[in-house]
Amino acid sequence: MGQKTSTLLSRVTTALIFMPVFLFRYTFVLFSGPFGHGSYLGYYTLLPFFVSRYRFPWKMLLLFVPVLVTGWINVGQGHGDQDTFLKVALAFFTIALFYSYAWEYFGRDVKRVVKIYIRGAYWISWLGVVLWADLTFLSGGLTKLLQNFISVKITLEGGTVRLNSLLGEPNFFANVIGPAVLLSLNRLIFGGAHWGMSRRRHAVIIVAFVLCLSGMAFAGLVLAMVLLLINRGFFRHLVLGAIPLFFLMRAIMLSTPEFKDRYDGMQSLMDGEEMVIGETHGSSIVLFMHARIAWMNFSARPLFGSGLGSHEVATERFVDQVLGHTWNPYRMQNAKDANSMFLRLLSETGMYGAGIMLWLLFGRYVPRRRSATSWHWLVSSAFSIAIVLNLIRQGNYILNGFPFFLWGYYHVWADNRRLLLEQHTALRKELTVKSA
Repeated sequence: MGQKTSTLLSRVTTALIFMPVFLFRYTFVLFSGPFGHGSYLGYYTLLPFFVSRYRFPWKMLLLFVPVLVTGWINVGQGHGDQDTFLKVALAFFTIALFYSYAWEYFGRDVKRVVKIYIRGAYWISWLGVVLWADLTFLSGGLTKLLQNFISVKITLEGGTVRLNSLLGEPNFFANVIGPAVLLSLNRLIFGGAHWGMSRRRHAVIIVAFVLCLSGMAFAGLVLAMVLLLINRGFFRHLVLGAIPLFFLMRAIMLSTPEFKDRYDGMQSLMDGEEMVIGETHGSSIVLFMHARIAWMNFSARPLFGSGLGSHEVATERFVDQVLGHTWNPYRMQNAKDANSMFLRLLSETGMYGAGIMLWLLFGRYVPRRRSATSWHWLVSSAFSIAIVLNLIRQGNYILNGFPFFLWGYYHVWADNRRLLLEQHTALRKELTVKSA
């Protein structure tokens, strides 16, 4: 009886840890207010338990201190809003702390956590395919039934259903499922690790990823294949596989009107052409606008930026210089998150915050030639996709448990380093014994 209770408790804890990752924050609501999202249930119920059980990660706090101090100074100078700064800083620090503890709960067992993650990715992908088929070929009855209990967003563009499952938007689905897609591609194409799942389940993940028809999904596919091919032999595999894949994905994207409009819009803006409301794609205008604003704000305060949550203030300050004084419906769109995490980091945390993120991404990557096992480089590559996609096209620091992937990426590197050291020590002992 005791073991059954322990097993049940373990499963409930695991579900609560991964709930923010696989559910859109508006799927259901606990209470009104910015912190009442249903997917946050695990944060409220588990964080007190984690705090009482595990040591506080002081190194993480030290990384936050410069951001907190300079952010507060910027608030005093009028570059940020006090309430917004406190809300963003508290949320970011709390969720980063939560997932630091969550990895401790799993004993930093990377392989175990990845198996849990990819099973969750399969089930959310499977549900996404079912709902996509329901909306595309049937009357949408199942979707309407679910909407009686939870929020299920429907994304339609040009009469085409774009899969998002329970993650709110196709881009969010792509960001969360991206790591699983690399692992599934590796399994189906190269016969790599199965992670406790059949080939059919891996195929479902890839199919769902493509059906979301997101630019980030196509970018994720290209990045996944490039990483897989490069790690298997740079020149031969890159030329034979990655380059044709790139042009194939580009052809697919440009054959879809939505993607073609976005691509053409961004290209025209980068070429210096004048934006025309109703003709230039809105997403292109917003991304171009925030890129300019982020750079202007970064140029004014390059070391530490203007403080967490301050990009909205920067948008109000610089938008006229970018869009002019005439009416424009996109003036404040995505002002809170800059439409891109990298742009937001540049704007709000300067070289310090953006530098830490880039140091983590490039300095803690595990290539195949330095992998202690047959899978450490795979997981490192997989988690890097989540980081890259979020840096490109998602500016919320905590959306869908983003710190989970950051900590995972670091722990893969740390675990690989530990194993390499053990292997090196064992080899030295063996050589010493042989020479004696």
